[in-house]
Amino acid sequence: MEKYIAVGLSSYIKTDQEKIKILLDELKILIKTLGSEITESFFQSRISPDPKYFIGSGKLTEIKQCAHQLNLQGIIFVNEISPSQIRNIEDFTELKIITRRDVILDIFARHASSQLAKAEVEMAQLKHISSRLVGSTSHLSRLGGGIGTRGPGEKKLEMDRRNIQKRMKTLTKTLEKNKKALQVQRKRRKNVYQISLVGYTNAGKSTLLNALTKSKVLVANQLFSTIDTTTRKLASPYNSIPIILSDTVGFILDLPPELIDSFQATLDEVVQADLRLIVIDLSDPLYEIKLTSVEKTLKRLNCLDLPKFYVYNKIDTSSVSQYPNEADNFYVSARTGEGLDNLKNALIETAKFKQQCPHP
Repeated sequence: MEKYIAVGLSSYIKTDQEKIKILLDELKILIKTLGSEITESFFQSRISPDPKYFIGSGKLTEIKQCAHQLNLQGIIFVNEISPSQIRNIEDFTELKIITRRDVILDIFARHASSQLAKAEVEMAQLKHISSRLVGSTSHLSRLGGGIGTRGPGEKKLEMDRRNIQKRMKTLTKTLEKNKKALQVQRKRRKNVYQISLVGYTNAGKSTLLNALTKSKVLVANQLFSTIDTTTRKLASPYNSIPIILSDTVGFILDLPPELIDSFQATLDEVVQADLRLIVIDLSDPLYEIKLTSVEKTLKRLNCLDLPKFYVYNKIDTSSVSQYPNEADNFYVSARTGEGLDNLKNALIETAKFKQQCPHP
């Protein structure tokens, strides 16, 4: 098992400090998904990052000593740091340096199963690698194996910029073909009411999909267990219009922009849907912060203002005792079934309304 030190840097602003601490805690879960472990975590507040080492040299010395004493494989920064800072820290610590973005891309690469998802992940990996090519690729070879080198893009670390750009052009054509094919499929569904499940990763979207459609989609208690879009039909004897639900990739705080850009074909399912179910884990003390992160991603996709329901899940394990009576808000437990009938009836009524008043 690979073991790492996690490092986070923030300003002295309280909200920034809270965010970095959330990312540090979340990184422990992300790393477990890859079968590795965070042994120690270091947090530092500064007015601004150190231009050479990102964190202060004194703190970096402390981290180096700790890593070598514990015989750890490397250091993972939850912040995004520049290629020159990575090289400087590697030279100073003699350790592998990766970032939270490397970890997320690695998880996506491991969980992608369809040809489309694999192509999207490889494109994101190559964009990330390309951004680090400053002067030469020699520092990339220090990554060796392990986190940051898995998946469809693992053989691309030794590519020079020209070959990476060539491969990216090929992938762009592949993704465009897939996007057009998906658009054709969606046009065939014009008489079908399409609902997209979105939300923070591990909010219970797949469990909700199973509960509403009586399916047996794989449910795993880990981050980003769903990468490929899964579509099922709503299980109800009453709906006169076919209603399908699609479970999409989960979001996360500071989702790497190259993933959002590369996953356009998959995320277009969210944009083109008739209705979005934003699934929130009400048992998570940080659910409000995570909901804000999801809404920011939807805003980037230009679909935050489109029709949506907020589905507050896991009420059976939540400490919240009173639920605001607001329209388009639903409080459910996908695990026990509590509140699902109200949600299902609302979905059917919304679909009927569209059938009676179709948009031009």
